[in-house]
Amino acid sequence: MPSSLSPLWRARLDREQARDARLAEIRDRHARRRPAAPFVLPPAANDDDEAPALARNLVKPKRPGRARKSVRRDREDAIRRGAYRASSNGTSGTSNAGPSVGPLPLSPLPLPTPANTNTITNDNAPITKTKAKRKRAPASWRNAGDLTRAVYINDALSEFGTPFAFTVNLGPDVIKAANENRRGFVDLIRRRVERHLEKELGPSCAWWFRIETTKDGRPHMHGAVAANGNELPAVRRALSKTGGTWCGAGKCYQTDVRVQDRPEGWARYTVKAAGQTRRHLREAAGLPATHNVPLSASSSNLKPVAKRLHEEERRAIVAAEKVAQEARHRPVAPAESETPPAPAEPTSESSAAPERHPLRSTTRPAPRRRFVAGDRAATIPHPVRIVPAAPYQARAGPG
Repeated sequence: MPSSLSPLWRARLDREQARDARLAEIRDRHARRRPAAPFVLPPAANDDDEAPALARNLVKPKRPGRARKSVRRDREDAIRRGAYRASSNGTSGTSNAGPSVGPLPLSPLPLPTPANTNTITNDNAPITKTKAKRKRAPASWRNAGDLTRAVYINDALSEFGTPFAFTVNLGPDVIKAANENRRGFVDLIRRRVERHLEKELGPSCAWWFRIETTKDGRPHMHGAVAANGNELPAVRRALSKTGGTWCGAGKCYQTDVRVQDRPEGWARYTVKAAGQTRRHLREAAGLPATHNVPLSASSSNLKPVAKRLHEEERRAIVAAEKVAQEARHRPVAPAESETPPAPAEPTSESSAAPERHPLRSTTRPAPRRRFVAGDRAATIPHPVRIVPAAPYQARAGPG
């Protein structure tokens, strides 16, 4: 470096040389990590050839997405499921009975109505465009929401025995231990339910439960178990042990067990406060707001049956809606009258009505009436005769 440079210029050159060396080191490190693929242009295609495929290094494969879960979609599926069950059971409104899957048609189909068409009429033939909107299928078991899963898991209990609904108030010792459990609140309750029910009813018993909190944050448990009438004392004893020690008054009301009279209504009741429950459990355990908190658990022999029932009814709903949609959009031919029209009577030329102007009214208005002023007691209706006035003529002036 020449000695005639000033210190400022010498420092500037040193900084530029250090920057160039740092950039060269970064380029070498990236080149060693993954060598750059040569850029290959696709060959030019003629009109007769197929479209050329892009180079593999230019197209990044798109990651397959997963259908989103939402409360709105879960409610829409519940409405369609209720309508299907009501039609299959021959009732009106939402049915609370279990699934009834049978051969189609499951219900009397509505009469065909004119299709939803957009017709443009002119001198030529009409142009008809049929608009048929296709509905999406109900969510699969993987993408089903809390309400859908609760309904089908509760329906699966009927294959193991009589479903009994229960509500258990948890004691303070159980609540404290569940909040401090590293695997979550539901994990400790699941192990307690499984241990006590299998001890009383055997390892093949079917059950499910769901955690819910009150407005002040006190957790309790709703669920159902398959049993018979002779096993009710054992079920109450096992659930009371699951809830732990109940302090204070009302110990006799800690566990409530009764037969399900409305299975689908009970499943809906257990999911009514899911958002509130998750928020309370996060706050009690000190978890962040984005942490996923499970609220339900079931026995291992119940979920496969619930999946099968869900898939069968899902296919039946899609098939029934397809048949109904085709019936709604089927065009209706005009009905032909069985009796021929009566022949018109011949009219003479004298009795034929005179032709009227198309712009004039064919009906004559009723005449206005007036009363004689001399005798009001005997009013005589008399039509008013309107005499047209003579046209205006200008009077000639003098000169």
